[in-house]
Order: sequence, then structure tokens, then C-alpha cells
Amino acid sequence: MKYVLDTHVWVWSIHDPERLAAPVRTAIEDGEHELLLSCITYWELEFLVRKGQVDLGGDLSSWLEFAHREYSITDVPIDRRVALDSQSRDLPGRDPADRFIAATTRVHDAILLTQDRQLLESPAVPSLAL
Repeated sequence: MKYVLDTHVWVWSIHDPERLAAPVRTAIEDGEHELLLSCITYWELEFLVRKGQVDLGGDLSSWLEFAHREYSITDVPIDRRVALDSQSRDLPGRDPADRFIAATTRVHDAILLTQDRQLLESPAVPSLAL
């Protein structure tokens, strides 16, 4: 199974896994699944750190190195298919990062791991049922 990690899910999986719903935590920790990360996640995380909304307990570069050692994650670039799908009318919300992450999920035939209600409730985005 392929899973795309939403930004908050990725951060919580490292810093506070108890915040994750049990099915999400199990999917990440299983080791049998392919974990994907949209490259927009790096942009969003840096933005959130700079705004003071996320505290990684140190500098971003060190945290990224640690996070990639913690779990085997495949970076997924924003290619033409993802860019075009991110503009689809059936995707929920207006947040560009969420739209790119949702489009990455669809284009790569994966399941989104998120706790974002708007994404979870959208029939347009395959997500893990909580």
C-alpha cells in the first residue's frame, strides 16, 4: 500500500505519535507500506516553522535529516500531472499545500494520511478512515 503523509502527520509521527489516530500510526510504523511525501511538504514545514506555528526543537536541516533516518520516505516531486490536478474543482479547500498534497495522493494512486477534516471528508481524496 502507498501512503502520502500530510505535513502535520509527518511531524507528529516523529515528535508526538500519540496525537495520531491509531490506524494512521499503524500504517506509518508497519514497515510494509511505501510512505510518500509531496515536496510541497518541505515548503509548508519551513513556512510553519518560520511563522512559529511548529517547533521542531532545533534547526530545520537537522530535523529533516533525523526525520528521514526515522522512516524510509520517498519524496514525490510536483510534476505536471500533480500541478494540473491540484487545480481540480473537486479538491476541497483553498490552501495550496493541501491541494498539492491531495493531488499527489490521487496522481500516485495512494491513500492520504491526515487528520485534516476537510480532506478526510472529501470523496475526491482517498484517505485512511479513522
